[in-house]
Amino acid sequence: MKHKYKIISLSSCLLLGFVVTEYNRPLFNNKLILEYGTHYKLNKKDFFNTRNQDILDSASIIYDDYKDEEDKEYIPVGQYNVTYSYLYKNERIESTAYIYVKDSTKPNFTKYKNYIQVLQNDRVDFYQMFEVEDLNPSTLIIDDSKVNLGQVGSYTLSVLGIDIYGNTNKLKVTVEVLPITLNNLSACYLDVREPTIIDGIIVVNKDLPLPCDYNPGENTQAKANLSRLIKDMQRLSYPISNSYSGFRSYQRQANLYYKWYSQSSFTADTFSARPGKSEHQTGLAFDLIDSNTNDLLRNTRATKWLEDHAHEYGFIIRYPKDKESITGYMYEPWHIRYIGDRAKDIYDSGLTLEEYLNIK
Repeated sequence: MKHKYKIISLSSCLLLGFVVTEYNRPLFNNKLILEYGTHYKLNKKDFFNTRNQDILDSASIIYDDYKDEEDKEYIPVGQYNVTYSYLYKNERIESTAYIYVKDSTKPNFTKYKNYIQVLQNDRVDFYQMFEVEDLNPSTLIIDDSKVNLGQVGSYTLSVLGIDIYGNTNKLKVTVEVLPITLNNLSACYLDVREPTIIDGIIVVNKDLPLPCDYNPGENTQAKANLSRLIKDMQRLSYPISNSYSGFRSYQRQANLYYKWYSQSSFTADTFSARPGKSEHQTGLAFDLIDSNTNDLLRNTRATKWLEDHAHEYGFIIRYPKDKESITGYMYEPWHIRYIGDRAKDIYDSGLTLEEYLNIK
């Protein structure tokens, strides 16, 4: 029994000695995991867990291959080696650690809607209503396959933000398709805060609407050039009236479109703009009137002269012949749009405004 007791005591002493020894040695953490975007500065204490100040004081970085991204204070996603040296019992020891930077953060929607109202058969670019951002490149994907803009009803729009590492953020958005009524046309359902300006030119079409409260009135320079154009045409004996159709407010365009819609249903969309999508709301567009019929200018001689010379006054024929698939509207030889000095370039190019500005 005594002999057995001595063996147990010896084992206990060995175990105690091991614990004390290990307690004094640095516990080395060879792995540090960081989330991408963490502002991190290399610190040797991140890899040592010991109360032995001598060891901490003797520790130094021999090599590291991590580096912050350009113009950023955080490390790119990836694995990086860090070699440390420290002194233990008068012996210099080297150890290698690893920094793992991962991206597990889903993209953030900086612009979004939970509920969208549109009018029946309207053209809507849902991508303009959502924006997503992330520290790494991210993509916005919208699935509108379950949305039928041609039929009144309630539908679900699926919106997905995904980054290059597969982190996703999902939205389910209700899209309410409303019937065409004067009240619905007069109400503002367009999520637009500013007019679209491309290369210095205001652009309005079925896909690029104006804010409902955009109300600049008639552009004074455009009006002056229009008056000069009309006088010159009259001097050349073309049948053109001093009267014209110029600036129209959102509400006036709503009334006009509804009149045509009541007579022609959705075919009105080929010759009349819905409110918010009319160039007349810019104060830069004009419909010329025939002096003999008090109707829109259709005289072949007059419209041919207008087509050849409007650019000399800063105007373009906004909806030319055989361009319906691009402009969205039938040929309107009487509808001119003031562009200014760029009108000649557009005329010489033979392109519509959308083609000239490379608007898809």
